[in-house]
Amino acid sequence: MPTTPFEAKTVALSQSNLIEASAGTGKTYSIAILSLRLLLEENIPIQEILMVTFTKAAVAELETRIRAFVRLAYNSCTGIPSNDNTIDELVMESKDVRGEQETLFRLKNAILFLDETAILTIHSFCQRTLSEFAFETNQVFGSEAMSTTDLTQITIDKVNQFWREHVVVIETNLLRHLCPRFLNREQLIKIIENVLGGKSLLALAEYDKDVLSTQTQITVLNELNVLIEEIEKYKGEALDYILANQASLQKDVDANRYANPAFSHLFDDHELLLAAILESSSKVYVKKIFKEVLDLLEPAQAAKLALAQYLQLYVNKVHHFAIREICIKVDAEKDRRSLMAFDDMVDRLHHAVVERKNQFLISALQNKYKAVFIDEFQDTDKKQYEIFN
Repeated sequence: MPTTPFEAKTVALSQSNLIEASAGTGKTYSIAILSLRLLLEENIPIQEILMVTFTKAAVAELETRIRAFVRLAYNSCTGIPSNDNTIDELVMESKDVRGEQETLFRLKNAILFLDETAILTIHSFCQRTLSEFAFETNQVFGSEAMSTTDLTQITIDKVNQFWREHVVVIETNLLRHLCPRFLNREQLIKIIENVLGGKSLLALAEYDKDVLSTQTQITVLNELNVLIEEIEKYKGEALDYILANQASLQKDVDANRYANPAFSHLFDDHELLLAAILESSSKVYVKKIFKEVLDLLEPAQAAKLALAQYLQLYVNKVHHFAIREICIKVDAEKDRRSLMAFDDMVDRLHHAVVERKNQFLISALQNKYKAVFIDEFQDTDKKQYEIFN
């Protein structure tokens, strides 16, 4: 895409413009100048200029700047210099082209409507639109924005309900394998919060409505038992080797200044010795002294990895099932209490404007707002962009 230097005083006031600027380069100033030009040059009322940004602090800053510029321009038109050359020049040019009375009328009218400026966060814009066009967007009249605390509490309640109904009743032996390493309540709450926040989870396995059925649990346990038996078999062979060669192994350990303090006291408990060997298996002296033991354990380690992967895949399916079940209940609870989360607002407006293509709503918004500024455009997600587009 070709780029040209940006100048707020001369850039064309038509079509779409993407302005790239670093922090501290006068973006807010430029937006205020462009708004003043739309007011003077295009005769667009101040309340028909939509400005969307992403924080309440940015809204406050824009509101302050726009109000100040309109008043400064009005004073300039009446003969009181604004001490801003750009503002004074825009007013002078307008007076030359449209006459002093028309310029004064447009600025005076803007001052009268300063309290109706449409400077909003993205979610405030969506909420206002959904409220104003409740019928066109299929909203329940009187819906309220919910706080983050409300949504968090509803999410926790529904996760706890899912946990009681589906997790604590899992077959005991399977539950021991799953919890808490692979499946835990805090992790599930975080997953649901991410999904409700619009984040996609690429690791999820294919949806399976029967993932927690008795038959599926039996199948999973059978697969796990096969892998566990394989692990125990190779682990047993390694223990047998240690028992048969204990004297020579202990001699090698005692002769090595690194191995001696780490392993010599473990020969009374071969299980502990085996665990210590695995834990230090990357060390050169361990590879040398316990080479045969590590060779015997290699298939066990492969089976152990396969066991972990199998459990993770199964839990991914459980998570997918949980997301379906819990999100439905969260949405039902929000509807019951006539509450909307911030992301619901974007989703519902997107559904009406983009998916359903409600022409009455689209035309109404186009008539309501003759110009649109989107501050911090890089933070706009796909749905937000499609609404404005």
